Amino acid sequence: MKKKVLFLGGNNSVAKMVEEIKKMDIYTIVADTTINAPAKNYADIVYDISPSNIKSLLEIGEHEKPDCIYAALGDVTTWNALALCKRLKVPFYVRRDKTESKLVLDKFNDFCRTFNVSVINEISLYESAEEASALEFPVILRSFEKMSIYATN
Repeated sequence: MKKKVLFLGGNNSVAKMVEEIKKMDIYTIVADTTINAPAKNYADIVYDISPSNIKSLLEIGEHEKPDCIYAALGDVTTWNALALCKRLKVPFYVRRDKTESKLVLDKFNDFCRTFNVSVINEISLYESAEEASALEFPVILRSFEKMSIYATN
C-alpha cells in the first residue's frame, strides 16, 4: 500500500517537498485555503481547508488515513499538526526546541505590548495579499522555516 503524507499549507517550500516526495511514489495530500497555493499543483489530492481548521482536518485525516503529517515550523499550523497527529495517532517529526522558537518570540512581543513597548508588526505575506500590496518600504522579511531574516527596499 502506498504511503501518504498530509501537508498543512501549500507555500513554495511545501511545493518543493511535495514534488520531491511524489518522485518516491508517496501519495500527497495538501490542505490550504489559498486558491493558488503552489503545492496544490503537485499534490495527488487537495483540500480547500484552512490548516487551522482542526475539525475539518480531522475529517480529512480519518478519510485519507495519512501515515504522517507535515507542517511548517513557526506558525499556528505547527501546533495544529501536533494536535492532529495525536488524535489520528500518526507521527509528526520535529525537535521540540524547534517548535518553541516562534512561540517564545510571540510571547516576548505580547509582553512588550503589555507595557506599550513598540514591536515590529508582523503579517503573513502568503495569507494577506491586500496587506502586502499596501506595504511601505523598506520591509524586513523573516522566514520562520529557515529562521532567517531578509531586508528589502
